[in-house]
Amino acid sequence: MVTRDLIRLQIRQIKTGSGSKQPKVATKVAVSNEDFQDPDQQTVRVNEVNKVLLQQNHPGASSSPSKQPGSYPKVPKIPHKPGVKISRKEDLDKMIESWQRQLPHDEDPELYDPELKSAQENKRKAMSEPKEHLGRKLFPNETIIKLQKKYDYSLDGIRRMLERRSITRHRKDQAFNSMRHGILGPDLAAAHFICHRLGRVKFCGHAEWFTFADMDKLPCRYEENWLVQKIDATAVKTMWEGLDNMVNLFHLEELNLSSTPYIDVWATNKLCRMYRFSTKLAKVNVSNCVNFCENSLTNMHRIPSLKEIMITGTRAADYKFLNLIVLQLQQIRPDIKVIV
Repeated sequence: MVTRDLIRLQIRQIKTGSGSKQPKVATKVAVSNEDFQDPDQQTVRVNEVNKVLLQQNHPGASSSPSKQPGSYPKVPKIPHKPGVKISRKEDLDKMIESWQRQLPHDEDPELYDPELKSAQENKRKAMSEPKEHLGRKLFPNETIIKLQKKYDYSLDGIRRMLERRSITRHRKDQAFNSMRHGILGPDLAAAHFICHRLGRVKFCGHAEWFTFADMDKLPCRYEENWLVQKIDATAVKTMWEGLDNMVNLFHLEELNLSSTPYIDVWATNKLCRMYRFSTKLAKVNVSNCVNFCENSLTNMHRIPSLKEIMITGTRAADYKFLNLIVLQLQQIRPDIKVIV
């Protein structure tokens, strides 16, 4: 019965946590089969007791081979009344069963993963608490930045703001429409674009000019015989984006962009690239385009069929070395003529 007393003392140290106050017991205890009256449970009971003793003497060892040593948290102590003696086999079974019930297992990862448990607790707490800072979720960051921005509400500031909005709206209105070009073709699409914005268009084989009032006469589908010959976009105020609507006009002979403040170096460079293979475009009128400068004039030699360009009332006409630029152009293209 000495062996049974040693087992009881070891179990009491495990449950009550009073192992440091009592003398230590040998780690290896030979449990005999004679301590149990039931011969069917002798081997099972011996293995369970040895497992409990092994975990007490080697806390770093893990009962599960899949877990690393030291991965389990501390197991809570089992309440036990001090002074009560374990005198029967049933009491020992209940103690061991309650001990095994509180051991961590793989089915509930929260028992041995404190970080996962704390994260789930924070999530439940956030779901239960009332929502704060609703303004950040109702409005996107761009709207909040606009609300925090300082605006100039003076008369000049309001005027500049309206001008910027007008330019932005004008730029979107002149954007390239692929559906229109796919249905009408390049010539009729350019004609609809110019006439709808109060411009004029003349077709090959037609003596009259088509305007906004004559748009009902224009075909609504692609037809081969409708080829643009001349364009008068004086009232259109064509921008850099609007030039895309005049692409692939292989029969265009005359282009009038006068009184357009948006024709600058960038727009001129784009126009020259669009008609770099043209064989019909011979005349371009950019008079009264205030942003047409001397650099814009030097790009015009890239249109191979160009013979006449009118620059009256532009920055290039007031350039003091205009004669030198004209001479350089005529060296490259002797047949070109610049009208000031």
